[in-house]
Amino acid sequence: MKNLYKIRITLVAIVLSLTSCEIAQSLDDVENNGVIPIDEVYQSEALINLAVTGTYATLRTMLPLPAAVSAQGISARTPLINWNGFGVQALNNDISPETSTLRKIYAGGYNVLVNTNELINNIPNSVLSEIDKKLVIGEAKFLRAVSRFYLLRSFGQFYNLSSAYGITLDPLDSDGLKRNTVQESYDAIIEDLDAALDSGIPQAGDVSRATLEGVKAFKAKVLFFMGKYVEAAALANDFISLTLNETYTEVFENSYESSDVLFATATDFSVAYNLGGDYNPGVGIGSPLLDDLFALEGDEVRKSPLNSWNALAGFKYTYRNENAPAWMHLRIPEIWLIYAEARTRIVKANGGNIGDLTVAIELVNKIRSRVDLPAKNPANLDDFLEMIRLEKWMELHFENGEDWFDLIRYHLAGDLDIKEIKPTVTSEDQFIMPIPSLEVLSSNKKIQQNPGYDQ
Repeated sequence: MKNLYKIRITLVAIVLSLTSCEIAQSLDDVENNGVIPIDEVYQSEALINLAVTGTYATLRTMLPLPAAVSAQGISARTPLINWNGFGVQALNNDISPETSTLRKIYAGGYNVLVNTNELINNIPNSVLSEIDKKLVIGEAKFLRAVSRFYLLRSFGQFYNLSSAYGITLDPLDSDGLKRNTVQESYDAIIEDLDAALDSGIPQAGDVSRATLEGVKAFKAKVLFFMGKYVEAAALANDFISLTLNETYTEVFENSYESSDVLFATATDFSVAYNLGGDYNPGVGIGSPLLDDLFALEGDEVRKSPLNSWNALAGFKYTYRNENAPAWMHLRIPEIWLIYAEARTRIVKANGGNIGDLTVAIELVNKIRSRVDLPAKNPANLDDFLEMIRLEKWMELHFENGEDWFDLIRYHLAGDLDIKEIKPTVTSEDQFIMPIPSLEVLSSNKKIQQNPGYDQ
């Protein structure tokens, strides 16, 4: 039935949302408790602006993804309360396709895709000027790229460009729900990021929305995960002259207004203070391994003081101030660490030595200096690679599960044996989560389940 879809207006945004976890349904089949028919939205510039803001807000429907991947890796522990068993499953790298938290993460990603596609398809016929149409479409494509990248890292074999196990790029495509290859998935992500870079978005500014700096940094990260180290390092090079002007704790106090941040999603303060805005699926910050590393390094600054369920918000620090905690998607230190590792892998492939990495070593030591740790002088390339991995773990723990993805990448590169660090990982099938059973079944198995998960 047509024209059932309506946009719900909140105090700060229009939120476009699906009513079930199934990704296959059309927007025409979705109805919210709103009052503005979809056709009217594109005839009002004010409503379009609200719709764009609300589309950014839908990225939060992927929560609790950061906690889930942090638990799969080595940055989390089980708290006193364990929602639906998912926390234990993630910590044990034994996630069931039947788990409701898994369905929430998966559906959240496709929630974003459906809503960004809604904007991309309808903005060309809106009342906006041609310049503003290009800008809005660029922002929507950036968000689509972010959600696809997160879906690919969690549910696709992101580490193998030759794999058939990518993601379903468009759940409403007439071709059905078949999974695209990993290469096709990455190509679509890069294409969207390039469109965003060419859309007229501002150079910098509000990092809860797309900026040239944020999109460029995100593209560097995607290229880095593709193993395109030369291209990733070239883009990341544009960020090495930036400075860290806040203390580590101030970054989280200032939330999405921090000068450290390149892209962050604001959360709803009314629910974020103690419960994390649905950030945590029964997973707590910190692990015995991480605690040991902080103790070894003497790093008391970055070790989160929030180790109990009552205090834990899914964010490293919570403060009762005007800025709610934020989902930190990308910060300056991460792009420095991406640059450092990409340059190291380039030098290693070309037969170079540690003397070729003066700038990269200086960047890592700048990160350490902010938390009052002494500089390190790696003896060789392998030593520096491990220094980068550990520094990233301490700096970014519980933000986006980078420690987990680093374990996978380093294992496949032959730099470490993942099972020696995370003994519960006994098969490469565990590198990605299963597709929720409900999605596979409701697609009549057009969506192929990931290897190693019975269906």
